[in-house]
Amino acid sequence: MELSRARIDRLGEAIKSGDLNDVDQSVFSYLRSQWAELGNEISNRLILEFGNDNFGVSLRLKNLETIRAKLLRTTLRLSSLRDVVGARIVVNDGLILQNESVLRSVALFGDYAVKIIDRREFPSFGYRAVHVEVRHGLYLGEIQIRTPLQHEWARSMESLARLVGRDVRYGGEPVVDTYSPVVRNLLLNSYRNLFELGRRIEMSEVGVLNDTAELFEGLTTINSLVIEIERKVR
Repeated sequence: MELSRARIDRLGEAIKSGDLNDVDQSVFSYLRSQWAELGNEISNRLILEFGNDNFGVSLRLKNLETIRAKLLRTTLRLSSLRDVVGARIVVNDGLILQNESVLRSVALFGDYAVKIIDRREFPSFGYRAVHVEVRHGLYLGEIQIRTPLQHEWARSMESLARLVGRDVRYGGEPVVDTYSPVVRNLLLNSYRNLFELGRRIEMSEVGVLNDTAELFEGLTTINSLVIEIERKVR
């Protein structure tokens, strides 16, 4: 199937409206197969490169609903969404190893168009990582490279977002109206504590603080509490 950026963006508009005809469905299926192919290539290269480094490497592909949610939440067009297909590397140490892994990832995709997005320099509502955008023709993929602390913070936020609304990951307020007063306070406190821990992680990364073990303990406590609340209220 021959596609153009304009055709992909027209599909994006149909996805936003929620009104996909049979042709749109066919185009989306083909497009998703191309994203999956790119994702497999990214994942395979990363595993070969980092397989002996004891890093965690994973791959995910957004579904139609998560793509639609992102298109509605942002001004991005479908052809410019770089995280529809994404791989993730969690290094087993701090910033020095993270920086080295970014450079190795860029070199690994020297035959592709690559771009570095440093979410440590420009955090996204507390989220910190380095992303490497990989473009192959019309298709974009993304590699997230995180330290253990950055990853644990992101995991905790994902857990919390399942209970208080995914918009909290993008600066939205937590939605807790349906919970009992006790659960509501626990969730709001977890939300506030998580952002405070994010601030301390940033300070730790630049050498102002040296409390990695305490930060891990705080993040683990929040994540465990939120998962326990989720188990009881679902």
